[in-house]
Amino acid sequence: MSEFNRDDKISHLSDDILAKIICMLPLKEAAATSVLSQRWRYVWTSATDLNFEGEQLFHCLNSEFYSKDKLNRMRKTYINWVNSIINQHDEHNGGLIERLRIAFDLSHKSSSSLNGWIHFAMENGVQIIDLELLEGGGLRGISTPYTFPSNLEFNKFKSLKVFRSISIEVCQEVLESLLGNCPLLERLEVMDSYALTSLKVVGPSLPLKHLKLSHCFKMESLEICDALNLVSFYFKYPRIRLILRNVPKLVDVYLHSYKLHSTFTMLSCCVSQLHILQLFVPKRSIGEFDTFPMLTNLKELKLIFDEYDDHVIFYIPSVFKIAPNLKRLQLMLRWSKEVQGSIPKPENCPRHLCLEEVEITGYSSLPINDELILYLIEHAVSLDKIIVNPCIFEEWPFNQEIKTSETRVEEEHARRHARKNMQKKIPKTIEFMLL
Repeated sequence: MSEFNRDDKISHLSDDILAKIICMLPLKEAAATSVLSQRWRYVWTSATDLNFEGEQLFHCLNSEFYSKDKLNRMRKTYINWVNSIINQHDEHNGGLIERLRIAFDLSHKSSSSLNGWIHFAMENGVQIIDLELLEGGGLRGISTPYTFPSNLEFNKFKSLKVFRSISIEVCQEVLESLLGNCPLLERLEVMDSYALTSLKVVGPSLPLKHLKLSHCFKMESLEICDALNLVSFYFKYPRIRLILRNVPKLVDVYLHSYKLHSTFTMLSCCVSQLHILQLFVPKRSIGEFDTFPMLTNLKELKLIFDEYDDHVIFYIPSVFKIAPNLKRLQLMLRWSKEVQGSIPKPENCPRHLCLEEVEITGYSSLPINDELILYLIEHAVSLDKIIVNPCIFEEWPFNQEIKTSETRVEEEHARRHARKNMQKKIPKTIEFMLL
């Protein structure tokens, strides 16, 4: 009798085809196929995407909800799971891997395991290293973070295309070693590293296209020069000495500065070539917009307001003036429980001929929010889409699922207000989308 059921045509497929099927499954589901039959026992080890996404609760709940003993047991279970998968992959496949993603609440106490996993990835030609070691779903603030090893043979990362780390200590030596030894490295992201104090991204031969540095609070200097392939640059909290020079392809920028004038000073070498710009806007900095250079090539603009500002509408004339070819405008507003009445509207606002889409995030039922939308409709003659998102906006992207009942009530109230009062004021020629 055949090993396979006669109706089981999949098991009769060649190993190459089965491997391709396995590679399309999430890692846990791929590993689960090992129990189907003897034929399937080790097929899953051909999976190239090793995504060790931990328990979802670590992305939506604070660790204080769990006892120390329970957290330690969960960490041990996670480490054993990763070790088991990696050992079987190494023993029965030994082939190249595309991605290694570690996402769990692990600290320096797990350094031995983490170092082993990174070495395994290096020896197997990894293309993407993605390490997300959040503490209870947020920034690491209690336990000591894991430190990425600086004694690796970085010249063995020849296939590395993406390096991403969150809540890990990564120093200048490590990042510059990666930049200097990885001929395919196109994306570099570091978030929440106190070990990073300075960095040089210099040289026309660098393949780097995307650079993101965020919440590296001890950074003092950053130099980006002759980075001929750099396309996007995201930098949060630039209270540092920033040198930006000769970046001919840089078109997508986010800078967080408490002085808008210094932001544009830092961008002076490339401001005219930008297509996408995200700006942190300190409260009551309207006057600074009047001194901005012309953003003639800008197509998308996101303004992230520092705190509640009842004068957001007064930024619009300056935005329309300095970005005449803007296609999409996103305003990230801060919530306020204050009851506000109407405020005077700015005069002499130029008609904008190109703006097609506006998104308001942090929309509330305050009258000034509705007046802002109607003002945009009045002065943007090509507007054909408005997106309203009542979600209370927070810049830090984690813990977004932790919302108090009061917050949810406020958001739903704003949503009902938009549906009942705002939607009917929008011209039929404009698509209104309520998120």
